[in-house]
Amino acid sequence: MLQIGYRTHKGVVRTHNEDACFILPEKDIYIVADGVGGRSAGEVASRTCVYEITQYVNRNSLPEYATAIMVRDYLKDCIVKVNDIIYSRELESEEGQGMATTLVLCCVRGNYAYIGHVGDSRAYILRNGKLIQITEDHTYVNALLQAGVISSEEARTHEKRHMITRAVGAEKDIKPDFKQVEIREGDIILLCTDGLTGEVDDERIAQILSEDGITMAQASDRLIKEANDAGGNDNVTAICLRV
Repeated sequence: MLQIGYRTHKGVVRTHNEDACFILPEKDIYIVADGVGGRSAGEVASRTCVYEITQYVNRNSLPEYATAIMVRDYLKDCIVKVNDIIYSRELESEEGQGMATTLVLCCVRGNYAYIGHVGDSRAYILRNGKLIQITEDHTYVNALLQAGVISSEEARTHEKRHMITRAVGAEKDIKPDFKQVEIREGDIILLCTDGLTGEVDDERIAQILSEDGITMAQASDRLIKEANDAGGNDNVTAICLRV
């Protein structure tokens, strides 16, 4: 059983929201996307991504006792098909040029969470008060960090920290990352966009999620408020799932 809370907000600075999220608890699927592109292209990309994933999931059911390999192949096929749709729409119209979106796609089955991921939106797990990042950002700055060129402090304030190196719809071929994480009773899974992580550090996120008696609906509200109080420079989205 999962207790679920989710919320998205345009933030304080932006005039519209290019984030999108959706939950399909009856299908064990949870989605967060953050659109990029000129004009309204980012908003269209994130909403198209979420919509097409729900269409795929509703048309294709995972077997009740699917293996880890089956779940991974299912998520990969879904992401590839959605990438094809968004990439094609980008080519078809001037307004769609540059249209793409980040994606965190989570499937919770039995004692495991399976994550398909593209871009810099993130998945975390909170266990015993400690917040652990599951995904690895597909960004220019993270590549520099992994190569030892810059420090984590420099990465946090780097002028190109928002430059992503992979996105759904950006290229004809897509290379999503996949993670499989064992989950335990009391764990909290957090799916979020960089509007949260860019404003609120991991320690503060962990404090909020660890508050006694907090529901997942309250947690998602608190995280959005914390990001907006810290500046709200970007759209912000959070899905919180307590096992």
